[in-house]
Amino acid sequence: MGNRRGMSSARPARIAILKRAIRRTPDYLDFLARCANREERVLDFTLLRRTYLLNDADDIRHVLATNHLNYAKTRRLTGRSGRALSGEGLMTLFGSEALERRRMLNPLFTRATVGELGERMERVARQWVERWRSRTRIEMASEMILLARQIMGSTLFSRDLMGEASDVAAALHARRRFIDHYFAGALPVLFPGYAPTPLHRGYRRAMDHLRRSIDEMIAARRSADTPPDDILTRLMQLRDLDGRGLQDQQIRDEALTVATTGYETVGLAMAWTWYLLARNPAVQERLAAEVESVLRGRPPVVADVPRLQYVERVLLEGMRLYPPTWIFVRVPLRDDVLPGGFRVPAGSKLYLSPYATHRNARYFPDPNRFDPDRFTETARKARPPMAYFPFAVGPRACLGQAFALLEGVLVLASLSQRVRLELMPGPPVLPLPRQTLAPRNGIWMEVRPRDVASAPAARQGA
Repeated sequence: MGNRRGMSSARPARIAILKRAIRRTPDYLDFLARCANREERVLDFTLLRRTYLLNDADDIRHVLATNHLNYAKTRRLTGRSGRALSGEGLMTLFGSEALERRRMLNPLFTRATVGELGERMERVARQWVERWRSRTRIEMASEMILLARQIMGSTLFSRDLMGEASDVAAALHARRRFIDHYFAGALPVLFPGYAPTPLHRGYRRAMDHLRRSIDEMIAARRSADTPPDDILTRLMQLRDLDGRGLQDQQIRDEALTVATTGYETVGLAMAWTWYLLARNPAVQERLAAEVESVLRGRPPVVADVPRLQYVERVLLEGMRLYPPTWIFVRVPLRDDVLPGGFRVPAGSKLYLSPYATHRNARYFPDPNRFDPDRFTETARKARPPMAYFPFAVGPRACLGQAFALLEGVLVLASLSQRVRLELMPGPPVLPLPRQTLAPRNGIWMEVRPRDVASAPAARQGA
């Protein structure tokens, strides 16, 4: 492959990039996907600041894993205003401080630990089938985000966010709207929450309510003989190598990070997967057949997950085509040389786009085709590990990856056991590249119940 620095017709191409980036249209995603299949390992996106798209799996691994300490997140996230927005949690820490915090938090999200919360995930999925019984038409993206938020409320706070804790849910929604506004703007917000606009005032009220609510939950757990077994309680029980725990503000900041990032991405991943299943009925029926073969009509439990291999492959392939986190940005602290030979200048901006790389025909032949068998063990070994990175990789990879995959498999299995989903006629479903990859116009579907009446265990668990 070539190592040319830029694209041909550089100036016109850069103007086109600027227009697409500002508008954040589906056309911008198409443009990135076309870039992924160019010859160059690094594409020059420079407009006002030196900016490059990395187009090779080895170069991506170098930035995210091999030499990760040289590559920081953007100042918009880790600077003064970013910390004011997200607190002093793992999301905004860097270097040795981030590694130390990550080592402390790792036990919360191991496969074994999150498996203990699997029953709550499946219970919410069953509640969602009941929620759909009186409806034949649903908008899948909003439904899956609400479902994931309900799971997050149960596993993080032991609270019902559609019941007694609906005020917390409303505050989380207001916070999320403001974060979308903050990152979508062309210029950074210097003092988040303090502009005299309804959005800023709503964010300020939401944050006051969330801080107060989480502080009350922490205090209640400290005084309880048997506090609820959830992520918040486990955050309070963590200790570093010297036996020190997190301070209450740190606990609150980490809980807010989980609360903000822990439901929209997995909800969108499931929504896009259902969209692809509806467009590929044979795959949906193959998935349902595996679920029936493994479960025989009873609700899924965590112990079933290793046997639900096709369900997992479907989810992974859904995140290949529509990764909710569609782009990562890194800034080199010092000059560096990538494995392909490109010299990265300090202070430049690097784009690493799962959406683009996942559509690179070198790694995924016929890349736009939905094919879960791309994720058999044999197929995975045949391509570079960093050809697929919906959760990033290395020391800054998403801590909640095991949690998200467990949730996705259990929810897909539970829902596919009880319903068949079909796309409704309407405008085309197009992904919009904002903070996450959400569908423009929504994903409207018809819900058709499946017959599980012959399984006594299913009736008892429903």
